Formats: sequence, structure tokens, C-alpha cells
Amino acid sequence: MILENKKYLSFSHQLADTAGKILIKNYKSKKISKAIKNKGMRNELVTNIDFMIEKKIKKLINSKFPKHNILGEESGFTNKQSYFTWIIDPIDGTNAFITGVPLFGFMLSLKYKNNFILGLVDQPILKERYWNNISEAYLNGKKISTSNVN
Repeated sequence: MILENKKYLSFSHQLADTAGKILIKNYKSKKISKAIKNKGMRNELVTNIDFMIEKKIKKLINSKFPKHNILGEESGFTNKQSYFTWIIDPIDGTNAFITGVPLFGFMLSLKYKNNFILGLVDQPILKERYWNNISEAYLNGKKISTSNVN
């Protein structure tokens, strides 16, 4: 499944590039409309850009992997009875995005059955992209690791 993982990772980077372009284009834009969305016991802000990104990413996933499940933060779960599930957070840090603070990003992960096989966080304004697979983690293509401090 290692070759398969490379295929998914490459595609994940394409998705992050797509989301990043939308985020950069709309960063500090007057085109951002915001609403309060009740998520369980808390209220959170959500923007038209959250919905725009999620819709675009879901469309791209469906075109490449039409049988995979998708869980989107804004639109919920699309269950196609697949072992694969893509998980999308179109803007992690929506409040920062709205207020012009560059500490937000696009988040994506892929699960196979109950195991995460990849994760990706892209912060396009800071030009930082983190990703991992089962055994390694990277920042902008450079392998990273946790410290040895307990």
C-alpha cells in the first residue's frame, strides 16, 4: 500500500494548492461574509470561503476517488460505504482568517478503516505546509520529528 499512499499524498498536495489559492485570494478581502453556525454546544463563525473551499475540495475528491467517503466540517458526512474517508477542515482558524491574522490553514486527512494514513496542514500565508504519513512527518519537504524531551 506504500505506492498507493504516495498517490494519495500527491493528490493531497494538489488539494492543498487549490485551497491555498482560494485562501490567499480572499485573505483580508471585503468579499468575506460571515455567519454564526451552531456546532453542538458552541457557536463558531463560518464564512462563505469555508463553504467555497469545502465544495471545491469535495468536487475534486469525487472526481478522482468517487467511491470514497468524505467528512466535511461544514457539510457533514457523505457515506459511500468505503474503507477510505477524507476529512476536510476548509479553514482551521476561521476567526483569525476573518480578522486578518495569518494563523489559519487548510486541513486534510485520509483514513483507511480506522487508521489515519496521512494528514496535511497548509498555512498558505505563512508558506508552511506540514504533512505526515504513518511513519514520517515533514515541513515544506524537510523531514521533521518530535524532540526527545519528556
